[in-house]
Amino acid sequence: GKVTGFDKYFYPDMDAALAIAKKYNIFLIPVLLDFHLADKAQNVNGVQLGGRAQIITEPGTRLSFLNYAIKPLLKRYGKNRNIIAWEVMNEPEGAMDIPGGKWVEEAVSAAAMQSFINDVVSYIHTYSSQLATVGSASRQWISYWTSSKLDFYQYHYYDEMETQYPLDYPYVNLNLDKPCIVG
Repeated sequence: GKVTGFDKYFYPDMDAALAIAKKYNIFLIPVLLDFHLADKAQNVNGVQLGGRAQIITEPGTRLSFLNYAIKPLLKRYGKNRNIIAWEVMNEPEGAMDIPGGKWVEEAVSAAAMQSFINDVVSYIHTYSSQLATVGSASRQWISYWTSSKLDFYQYHYYDEMETQYPLDYPYVNLNLDKPCIVG
């Protein structure tokens, strides 16, 4: 029920990825989590996928995640010049109990997710020199993050969104207080 750290493969894999990035002068925005974190738990090749919404909702589990995963990760890579930002979560709205969201079985409240995102961002700002963002699933949900501690906003665009949320949309119409990118 608590996070204890990374397995023995994590850091060598991350080191290899960053060595490649350095060699080819590539700048990264690593994604820390995905909305599937709150999906129904299932075992795939001996690894539990999903079933981890308590990292978001339970204070003790969240703190263990922050202290035994996020903090050591940032202490190790928080000044790496090839990492320009950390994306706390890919499409968190899929794990939120909001209209159009809730794509998983253990969806959490918007308030719980916002609090969780802000806690991770606080660690990023404390233990690294890099920026923090969230990969919002759509422009329609960017407002969930405007009171956050994020350094810039990001929302995703897919071709099937064109009719309702066209790609050619002026930044000024977003009424944002920070820069925004489209992923």
